[in-house]
Amino acid sequence: MEINKKRPAFIKSKERVAHIQKKLDSARKSLAQAKKADAAHEQDIRELEDELAEVDRKRKEYEDMVAGESQSQGKDVHLEDAQVRVDTITRDMSRLEVLSTV
Repeated sequence: MEINKKRPAFIKSKERVAHIQKKLDSARKSLAQAKKADAAHEQDIRELEDELAEVDRKRKEYEDMVAGESQSQGKDVHLEDAQVRVDTITRDMSRLEVLSTV
């Protein structure tokens, strides 16, 4: 008779454990997806930083070349950072907006 009294509580506990296990599995899957997305975003950031460094290097080369040519002609030409970086920043921001929607 004692077993029959505890049976509903046992069934309820068993159902609760199954429900919590499903929630845990779902949370683990979400965590794995978030880690994967984070790794992809970190990779994109590294690539953008590398690209920015390359653009800065090429800008410096160009400025040096133009300055050398201008000095040989008696002129002083220097591009402001803001003038050179506008296109780069705009492009990077649009890429980050695309990434944030993924």
